[in-house]
Amino acid sequence: MMKDFDAVVFDMDGVIFDSERATMNCWIELAEKYDIKNIEKPYLACTGTTDKRTREIMIEAYGDDFPYDEYAKEASKMYHERYDGGRLPVKIGVYEILEFLKLNNKKIALASSTKRQKVINQLRDAGILDYFDEIVTGDMVEKSKPDPEIFLLACDRLNVSYNRAYAIEDSYNGVRSAYRGGLRPIMVPDLLPADDEMIRISKTVKDDLIGVVRYLRDGLNPCNTEEIETDRLLLRRFAYEDAKSMLSNWAGDDCIQHMYGEPSYKTIDAVRNLLDKYIEGYNDDYYFRWAVIEKESGECIGQIAYFLVDGNNHFGEIEYCIGTVFQGRGYASEATRAVIDYGFDKIGFHKVQICVRPSNIPSRRVIEKCGFIYEGTLRDYFYIDGKYEDRMYFSIIRKDSNPWEDISLSDYENHMRLDSVRQLQTLNEMMKQQFELYDVSTCMVLGVAAGNGLEHVSKEKYQKVYGIDINKEYLKAVYERYPDLLGILECMCLDLTKDCDRLPHAEFVIADLLIEYIGYEAFLNAVKKIRPKYVSCIIQINTDMKNWVSDSPYLHCFDRLDDIHHSIEGNELSLAMEKNGYKERNRLVEGLPNGKALMRLDYGLSD
Repeated sequence: MMKDFDAVVFDMDGVIFDSERATMNCWIELAEKYDIKNIEKPYLACTGTTDKRTREIMIEAYGDDFPYDEYAKEASKMYHERYDGGRLPVKIGVYEILEFLKLNNKKIALASSTKRQKVINQLRDAGILDYFDEIVTGDMVEKSKPDPEIFLLACDRLNVSYNRAYAIEDSYNGVRSAYRGGLRPIMVPDLLPADDEMIRISKTVKDDLIGVVRYLRDGLNPCNTEEIETDRLLLRRFAYEDAKSMLSNWAGDDCIQHMYGEPSYKTIDAVRNLLDKYIEGYNDDYYFRWAVIEKESGECIGQIAYFLVDGNNHFGEIEYCIGTVFQGRGYASEATRAVIDYGFDKIGFHKVQICVRPSNIPSRRVIEKCGFIYEGTLRDYFYIDGKYEDRMYFSIIRKDSNPWEDISLSDYENHMRLDSVRQLQTLNEMMKQQFELYDVSTCMVLGVAAGNGLEHVSKEKYQKVYGIDINKEYLKAVYERYPDLLGILECMCLDLTKDCDRLPHAEFVIADLLIEYIGYEAFLNAVKKIRPKYVSCIIQINTDMKNWVSDSPYLHCFDRLDDIHHSIEGNELSLAMEKNGYKERNRLVEGLPNGKALMRLDYGLSD
């Protein structure tokens, strides 16, 4: 079953034509002629940008004396002499993917930074101009990639929603542009390989357009079992050296295996036979089974898998087990959350489901913590130990996931620091005041993001600072940015709408621009669990309730936040806090551009 989408928007140079390489070869030949050193590096930085931006990059690299106009004119002449008239090489799979899309009634657009007449000529010479329903070029937009303007205009002209369109790009700037516009980026690398950022923000990375056809046609991504790392666990493929710890920790446990629905394995040879089956399974690209490794001990403490994968209907079903000795530590929910993310982000599931016997109370708690929603019960589904048992079904649909998990740190911070927004700078100044407010030694920052403001933590004052956020990539950045807080700072990846029971105690809680995304109830539950002496919150005051996110080139990255946004009012918050034993001590307001403002509200336990 084919993936569900309405349109594909193509870049041209490096995606449809092998023109990036052809152009670079011309530039390199001229560089040798004029003794210009290391032209490759600045040239690669120009991929996916307009002529104007290319000129700026070259001037930055070689100085104001660089004769860019003459150089570019000579390179262009060389290029056209070699490749005009249909001689420009077409990339592998171009004709196949265009035919595939037309055959399946999908809309097709082109979004190229190249000038329009050149685009038209090259598409016509290659005999593919008529495939395109819309063509948007660099001379039709004001801003070049990585700004999303060109992709947004292409979708608007096709009359399709941004999130219903794939964008095929070869350059870093192009992939960023599509991602920021809310499209689904597919990277087909040309001159530059896919780095960690490209892999993270792309829906998939393929070697050529034939691979893209297979991806769109087949519904799910045949990515097999890739390694996943969490705070305390490593999820990886099984290996024969796991046999000993498997036998001692879970595979030989009658109770664990009975609840898992499998026989117990009493000898090393029996476990190795089981491993034969697991390891052979990895030959199937749609086989997803992980050994759960505790980092601290290096032991295999359990397993987790998508034991059912339905490519036609785009869903997978999870099963897992954790050894008895390792239960009660949150390992099951930590592994399950990671595999859910992998199912949505890598495999391409629309839905992830899990089932449990009603008698398995611990697993039901794990399922609820991970955000699964109860769907129904199949009565008398199992016949076990001479009696029938029901089977309870739970599921998560892709749209149920928290949108903050999908917003890249660079887009978030670039938006927040714009002069037209200025929230990053203002919050930093206000957090300096917050950290100095009270005579306390422990503090918890709810919604810490990447740690903006943590530079104001006094190591002489604070013995422990907790940073809580739902986005694990943000928390990685916190540790990278603040190595000097080693031993004081501890980050925890938690969803505060579900995981409040895991919050430790702290004397002081800071919650800045957080309550808007979890609501009063979840925030108050967190405060009840932490039970601090003091709480300091910052909320945003909006004059325009329809556009509570400030306009910026990154605006569409935040579209899904509408689904979880709560309107928070200072007086209502203070009333709710008073009912929970906290009295308002102070409030102040800092103005922002566009008529918005930040309000800080400070609370202390009532006497």
